[in-house]
Amino acid sequence: MDSSIIFGLLGGAVAVLLGPVITRSAAAKQTNGRLYYGSWLFLLGLVCLLFTAYLGWKFLFGEELFNNSADAIYGLILICSFGLSAYASLAEYFKVKGQFDSCIITFYSPWTGIKEERWENLVSANFNALMYWFVLEFESGKKVRVTPLLNGHGELKRLLKDKGFEV
Repeated sequence: MDSSIIFGLLGGAVAVLLGPVITRSAAAKQTNGRLYYGSWLFLLGLVCLLFTAYLGWKFLFGEELFNNSADAIYGLILICSFGLSAYASLAEYFKVKGQFDSCIITFYSPWTGIKEERWENLVSANFNALMYWFVLEFESGKKVRVTPLLNGHGELKRLLKDKGFEV
């Protein structure tokens, strides 16, 4: 079996095994109403950024990695994929933040902006398994999407349960 297939399968297995560990750790973390990512996301973004830089360097200055046009196309696809992953991971780590208490939730994402809503206006709270996030929908029509990968989401789930919403 080709080594690239073996490494791909190993990487996939590690990702599948790490997901539940990170989610359980994030749920157990006591944050006093704060929602934020752990340092694992920063490390993931940094690894993707370093891999992008390495591939970019090899693409521009190394002859042994990209021998023909097909290799060059696949190399560019890899560079773009890891570059976008680095950007998204680091943007999420540094920008996604939330705060909640028994009256209000405030949540910021670089993708949807800031949202501030009162719990009394909460219409529904559901878990979207496909996108792996909780969707909190309010009377204003605004939706706050909270991933279980955020530290503090366990506290949020308990608060929602206390308010009569099962997620």
